[in-house]
Amino acid sequence: MSSLFSGLRSLWKPALLLLGTFVLGGLVGGLLVGAVVKNRVETIRSLRTADGFTEHMLNAIEPTSAQRDTLRPLLREAGSDIEQMTRQTRTQMRARVDTLWQDMRPHLTPEQRRELRRMRQRFQNRRSGLSSDGPVRREHFGFMYSSQNDEMQAPNASSNP
Repeated sequence: MSSLFSGLRSLWKPALLLLGTFVLGGLVGGLLVGAVVKNRVETIRSLRTADGFTEHMLNAIEPTSAQRDTLRPLLREAGSDIEQMTRQTRTQMRARVDTLWQDMRPHLTPEQRRELRRMRQRFQNRRSGLSSDGPVRREHFGFMYSSQNDEMQAPNASSNP
């Protein structure tokens, strides 16, 4: 019986080492995925602006300096058009959702209407960048995002939320 307990005691170290390896792998993997996602989100966000679109396209095609001078105005114009279309689409989507909520309202129970009002208020708060405490500030992968001014700031450049 004592040999059984001594055998079990000698197995806890390798099991703990294996568990630690899995935990460390999960943490490192999570951090890597977070960095990749942050980079993709920033790339997509920058494509919504004329400058971001222009720079992204210039980086992708790697033009010569002569081509760069010719392509930059073309890309800038297209980027401005895309930025404007994005704003218009968002406005149209907001209007459509508002219409949907008004159309649904008569068909809902009082409890469902209350939930719809709560959901709509949360949506409007996010849209306007407000919470009950003031401007919404969120941390995304080490960067502070303020919905009030729509800017990402590095951790050292932001104040505490």
